Amino acid sequence: MSDGRRWPGTAVHVVVNGRDLREIVTEFAVAHGYGDPGIDCLPIQGLEHAEGRLRGTLADWPGDGCVVLLVCAACGEEACGPILGRIRLGGDQVDWCDLHNPNRPQDDYADLRFTFDRAQYDAELRRAFHPGPRAIWQGLGRSSQ
Repeated sequence: MSDGRRWPGTAVHVVVNGRDLREIVTEFAVAHGYGDPGIDCLPIQGLEHAEGRLRGTLADWPGDGCVVLLVCAACGEEACGPILGRIRLGGDQVDWCDLHNPNRPQDDYADLRFTFDRAQYDAELRRAFHPGPRAIWQGLGRSSQ
């Protein structure tokens, strides 16, 4: 199956409960009348970069504590219609919250949150990023949408 990406490069496909994160966010946006957000998987410049984001330890752009989870499907640019979110690490769980598109502040994604078991989350990141690259992250978690 083609992932529909129009830009070249390596990407991380995040899967939550067997569903691609792109599909979950697009379905939420359409159901709430925002239209198709035109998003795509997370491009990576290197594995440590993507892993740092998903671990919540690398909040490089936009620098406000959020990380890029999905990017513009047309160009793959992180500043062009991304979906950003905060990754909060707790003792026994990991929360993805505050999802938003800074270019479309009127689109309210506040009800779209994900909670993961911390041990499973850490194990999945180890499996996905060590010892080598993997294109698909077989994610675990519960969506509270």
